[in-house]
Amino acid sequence: FLLGDGAMRKLILFTIIMGVSFGFGQLAMADMATVDALKQALSGNTIEGKNRHGTPLRVLHATNGTTIFELKSGGFSDRGKWWVKADGVVCYQWQKIGKGKERCNTNAHIDGEGRFVSTAVNGKTGKLKILKGNQIDF
Repeated sequence: FLLGDGAMRKLILFTIIMGVSFGFGQLAMADMATVDALKQALSGNTIEGKNRHGTPLRVLHATNGTTIFELKSGGFSDRGKWWVKADGVVCYQWQKIGKGKERCNTNAHIDGEGRFVSTAVNGKTGKLKILKGNQIDF
């Protein structure tokens, strides 16, 4: 069947708009799935890894949004709050670390081995083991 120039332009424009809308919708659903997965994996649990000096550390992500950071040696600890933004960025605001300023980890996700993976403010990407519950006391 044949369409006039005006009708053809409208059909092409409609097709482009629908394709772009569908694409953004799929992207939004993927982000929401990531956000939900991050919240579910971290909430109420502790992550364990090492800092840039190789010192073991743990971070509790309480279900109420509070968080506790603890180094295995040296006796350093800190408290603050944590949250996951709509785009899947995991943020922290500590009392001591960063002098109370928001610090966010990008590229956050749970990998195939169930580890929390993210890129910290220093540009380093870390993979931290997720421990069930409050495991803050070494």
